[in-house]
Amino acid sequence: MSGVFQSNLSVSEFVLAEQERAIPIRQVMGNSVYKIGYQLAGIQLPTGEIKGLMRPLRDVYIHAVFRIQQEAQQLGAHAVIGVRLEEKRKYAPLWTPKNVIQVKATGTAVALVGEDVPEKPALSGLSGQEFYALRRTGYAPVGLVFGQSVYYQLTQWSSVSPTPPGASALNWGRVNLNTERADYTQAVAEARHLAMKRLETEANYLGAEGVVGISVKTRRALMGNNLLVEFMALGTAIVSHGPLRCAAGHSVSLAE
Repeated sequence: MSGVFQSNLSVSEFVLAEQERAIPIRQVMGNSVYKIGYQLAGIQLPTGEIKGLMRPLRDVYIHAVFRIQQEAQQLGAHAVIGVRLEEKRKYAPLWTPKNVIQVKATGTAVALVGEDVPEKPALSGLSGQEFYALRRTGYAPVGLVFGQSVYYQLTQWSSVSPTPPGASALNWGRVNLNTERADYTQAVAEARHLAMKRLETEANYLGAEGVVGISVKTRRALMGNNLLVEFMALGTAIVSHGPLRCAAGHSVSLAE
């Protein structure tokens, strides 16, 4: 390799990565912009997952990540470390008409001295220090894995008041009591369960033994009295006792 390398690694990350013979090549970036075409206005939805909103939310992340893998592959990289994802929206609630989502993925493509170049670089959200520690203990990343869910919860008035609001003025005090919204709590739990199940499915698809560095992000928006929950989990799938690779030539799977 010739020329000046570029990296989003800190000085300490760079030093430790180099000790593991991971030589930075260049910072890589992937970008994707999606318009949300699925509209909820005037639709009576049952409680449950809204796949018409979940799929574009998932696709915009996968496309951004896939593009940094493509760029790293063209550079002859073994891996991309320190992958960071940044999301921007025109409107915060996902279901807002004409909403636009942009996801930018950045990372550092690295070459591993003395190792064969894989068909496709393995991607990870690991920092330079984490990559160094993982490799030293005999593990290697095989790819980023995602799990996402968009879940809609109809209001269950029984969790707010014994009778629907407005049935009697005497019920007004009950409606305003401090109390847990069991229906909303359950909606967040269901969204998490579905998202984590998808993350696990992707990890299994890559032949991983585990997932490290999982981060989660949730958003909640009220649609009248009903709740829309977004839940996303992201982590790095790993395997033990083997060279760094991208299992089956993928960074992420497209499994539902």
